[in-house]
Amino acid sequence: MSYATSMSSPVRTIPVWLSLLVILLCLGGGGAFVWWYMNGAGFTSRTIIIPREQLEKERAERRTETQPRRQQGPRVAVRATDADGIKPDGGNSTDANATNRWTIKSGDASAVVRKAGTRAATFRYSYVRDDLLGPDQFQTMVATWRLARDQAMATAVGLSDEQVSKLRAEAAPIGILISDDDRKKIDDLFNTYLAATTDDARTSVDKKTVAALGEIGKRQLDPTKQQLAERVTRIRAILTEEQWAKWKKVGG
Repeated sequence: MSYATSMSSPVRTIPVWLSLLVILLCLGGGGAFVWWYMNGAGFTSRTIIIPREQLEKERAERRTETQPRRQQGPRVAVRATDADGIKPDGGNSTDANATNRWTIKSGDASAVVRKAGTRAATFRYSYVRDDLLGPDQFQTMVATWRLARDQAMATAVGLSDEQVSKLRAEAAPIGILISDDDRKKIDDLFNTYLAATTDDARTSVDKKTVAALGEIGKRQLDPTKQQLAERVTRIRAILTEEQWAKWKKVGG
């Protein structure tokens, strides 16, 4: 015969007040953690108000591929802090004949040069400054670049095909107003620079090129500003008052 033996252990009970205390501590600790996470090191949320002027400037820089910063024309930007002189490949190379792109800077006048193989070099001149146009004038140019290449935006503003064509005729990048004689002078100096076979010869031509471009830049500053002002006036006459109001609402 077998017998089953059972043994019972005494059961301890937790006082009610202790149970409530544990629950309150858990709730309090959980609440403190959530507050720390949302407001402390775990997670921080801030509302940043961007001034309208800054927002418009950033929009203009993003939307206008043909118009880089500082109201310049070439996509290869020359900074105001760059040293004067001819720089192969935008300053990334020391071999003048190892690249097909150069920048030339003299004061606040600059040029981006491109040359492929035996083809003639092409030059795009611009000023390294941001006072060629006033703020309203510059926004007119921004509208021109956008409307001339964005048909959906032009349609939203209510432009006709003729108006778009006129805007496209005015949509060239901002650059230095330069004569054919001045272009030839810089072109000849640059070709001499490329043909130079010694560092001394190249340095000499570099200095002559910088001096020539600097003189052109100073001489042509006021004529360039005048030409740009006339250009803006022509552009503003292309759109009606109602169309400009629509642009400011949907695009500006």
